[in-house]
Amino acid sequence: MSKYFINWWIIFVLLVFVSALSYVLGFVDLIIRVDVTKLSIVIYVLLIIFSVKTGNDSYKLYKFTKNNCIGSISDIERSQDITWFVSDLMLTLGMLGTIIGYIYMIHVGFSSIDPSSVSSMMESLKIMAVGWGTALYTTAIGLVSSLILKIQLFNITKLIEKIQNTCVNVSSDKTPLGGMV
Repeated sequence: MSKYFINWWIIFVLLVFVSALSYVLGFVDLIIRVDVTKLSIVIYVLLIIFSVKTGNDSYKLYKFTKNNCIGSISDIERSQDITWFVSDLMLTLGMLGTIIGYIYMIHVGFSSIDPSSVSSMMESLKIMAVGWGTALYTTAIGLVSSLILKIQLFNITKLIEKIQNTCVNVSSDKTPLGGMV
């Protein structure tokens, strides 16, 4: 196996392990409950989908090298642009969740506040805490998910560079006189 595919596999297994641990410890339930936008779920689903896609591309590139560079990797190279876009989209969705969380905190929290009533103040603080939680959780999940996907993309980019260097040498060796025409 290619070390690049193994690197992807290790990252993916760690991602699944941390996800399962987060679920067991109740962290996932907390995020679902607190995040009023549900952008955290969207970001996480994008992370899983594009992590699997990156692993599939890594495996295809490994098979390409095993077939002595016969074929083309241009489809995989083009699809990496989409994955880079999605990694930036995760950051953007996290920041959007931050803004929505703050708006929710300010609009809903302060609109129902009655300074003369302690129970009204307590209820407003609860609502504001949900907005604050939305802001922080979507930011954290967007940042971490983008980072994980970018590490995988860096790994596959290095593999593509290695293949391009190797396949240029392989194709030049197949020309008459070892590349001298």
